[in-house]
Amino acid sequence: MMTSETPLIPDSFFQPVQTLSTTNEKLRWYTCVLVMLSSTNYPDVIPQVYKHLDSTILSRTDSIEARKKAINRVREGLIKSTGTVGACRTGNAMRILSDCIPAELRELESPRSKETDEQARERGMKFWRSVYARNPAFDPEASVRASPDYAFIVRGKKILFLRKTQNLYASHVLIGSRSALRENFLVRWSLGWSDDWLGDGC
Repeated sequence: MMTSETPLIPDSFFQPVQTLSTTNEKLRWYTCVLVMLSSTNYPDVIPQVYKHLDSTILSRTDSIEARKKAINRVREGLIKSTGTVGACRTGNAMRILSDCIPAELRELESPRSKETDEQARERGMKFWRSVYARNPAFDPEASVRASPDYAFIVRGKKILFLRKTQNLYASHVLIGSRSALRENFLVRWSLGWSDDWLGDGC
């Protein structure tokens, strides 16, 4: 059985994040990269990105609460990507990321489990409206006219997914994870990775 070594990310890959001026912008960049690696099935590269994130942001953050908040934002990005790339790839990435994170920065409970279904549903629909209401050409009934059965399925999944998510980085993550799947070949080419690294996923 042939095995492959985890590819090394060149230092040049991290040059763009050095040009960003704020911590929030840098954290968003790292989050999108981690989601991209998860979406394209390269979770074994995540420790390299986390190490850079730690040296650039986490180790320079004064309080443990601020570091925990930053990591929670990264985890939130991965959670949101579940809706477009599936639970298997997200789970692989989350477990590998967890191995990188010191115990004091790990989550010990689920914040979403503490809210009622009604609260979660209202928050999720508020986010959904904030995304689609900005598009004057969007017709919410078009899917129903096209196929009532399709509309029933996707709206059911939409509620299950969106009602339990928060608005943090959602647009970047959802677009990023979708784009990552489409642009997988560009990622492999730019980093010098061969098709051997394109796993089957789940």
